[in-house]
Amino acid sequence: MVAYFAGHLLAGRLMEDDKKIVHDLSNSSVKPKNILTNLKKKRQESMTNIKQVYNVRHKFKKTKRGDLTEM
Repeated sequence: MVAYFAGHLLAGRLMEDDKKIVHDLSNSSVKPKNILTNLKKKRQESMTNIKQVYNVRHKFKKTKRGDLTEM
């Protein structure tokens, strides 16, 4: 087993409650950098990186947009 988990997908993934926090803060127009800081303060052992925050935000915006396409 690997003792150092930095960079591993499973170690950095967002939990469901973290995804809800990202969604709520994104709706409040909070910058992704500040969202990540907030998540790391709530859970010290979190290995989430900024890319995962951007991915979750994109997924929420995509579902919110629905069938409308980007132009």
